[in-house]
Amino acid sequence: MMKNVLYFILLTFFLYSCHTDYRSKINNAILNGDDDLAISYLDKAIEDNPSTEYLYMRADCEMKVGKYENALRDYERLLQPYSTEKQDIDSYIDISKDSSVNINSIYEKQLSAYYHLGRMDAVERKFAQLSPYFEYHDSNGKNDYWNGMIAKKKGHLGDAYCYLRNASRKGNTNAFAEFKKIAKDTGRPSEIPSEVDSTGIEIQFTDGTKWHFAKQGEETQEPVKVERKRIAVDYLEKYILMNHLNRNALKYIPGMRNKGKKPATICLAYFQNKIIQIIKLPNGNQLPETLLKKHDVCSNDYASPSKPLVLDVWVVKYQNAQGEKTCELYLI
Repeated sequence: MMKNVLYFILLTFFLYSCHTDYRSKINNAILNGDDDLAISYLDKAIEDNPSTEYLYMRADCEMKVGKYENALRDYERLLQPYSTEKQDIDSYIDISKDSSVNINSIYEKQLSAYYHLGRMDAVERKFAQLSPYFEYHDSNGKNDYWNGMIAKKKGHLGDAYCYLRNASRKGNTNAFAEFKKIAKDTGRPSEIPSEVDSTGIEIQFTDGTKWHFAKQGEETQEPVKVERKRIAVDYLEKYILMNHLNRNALKYIPGMRNKGKKPATICLAYFQNKIIQIIKLPNGNQLPETLLKKHDVCSNDYASPSKPLVLDVWVVKYQNAQGEKTCELYLI
């Protein structure tokens, strides 16, 4: 009896020693950047103990060395209640009991593997499955990142550029690297423009005069002057809808006094790497959709301009009691 007990204790100790030895070797190989060696140790570890942790680690290493099909097989095993390939894994795998494995993380790894393999139907199906999760936990711009990568694969570079730019704004470093590549290859701006805030910027018009531009003033504020000017902008973006035109400003723009409250569209323009808003008047025909598409950095039909685009605008100037200046720009 004592012999059997002693044998069991020694066997348990031996198996535990092997387990910890594998873990040490695996961790050292990964730390040294030798993923192929880590995979060979993981193969042996999984043969002895097919845990979800080891499966996940092996799949992760397989992704790093470009063995995407192998990684997909491991991810599928992780998502099944038990393996159908009993020669590899013959034990029940319960993901919910292993906190080291996150199902949505596995889905995202599958998405990445499908993308690298060019299996776009599978990519779009997996992305549709993940989108609600990304939208709910989108602190790092993953939803925009994958929208951008899918658009890039389809050749829709304008869509890809803007999705990846949005993801970059949220701190996604992978998106930023892809954003820079598209910008370089297509002549789009390679820096991410910022919105003009309440502090504003100084705008210089083509005649050399300057005025401060900041957020739109209160509708009750009276303009100090309305002038027709020209402004050179570097890039444009699509029109967006605003609630309504500023009726107080319209009173001072020639031909617009009796227009009343109407919906309006705003053209987003790049000026010194800042995004400024230029409001389109209802009767304005200076920048039709066909022309805007050529200059819109988010358009798939974008053509890199040889020189800045010069726009005719009404400049509605304001100055408050403290001497602070701002203005609105209206596209003529």
